[in-house]
Amino acid sequence: MTNNNKFNRFTHWGIEKVEMEFLPMAVGHNFRKLVSNRAKTAQTKTKSTENIAKK
Repeated sequence: MTNNNKFNRFTHWGIEKVEMEFLPMAVGHNFRKLVSNRAKTAQTKTKSTENIAKK
């Protein structure tokens, strides 16, 4: 991940425990990306609709 979101290190040892700790971070990261992309898409659609209405 390019941004650590205040994450310094894993607190558990072992692959299974680290995966369990990493999973919520990955879900949160992807959710933020989804929300950001949807907001950008909504702005683009609004601008496109305004341009069509002006013509």
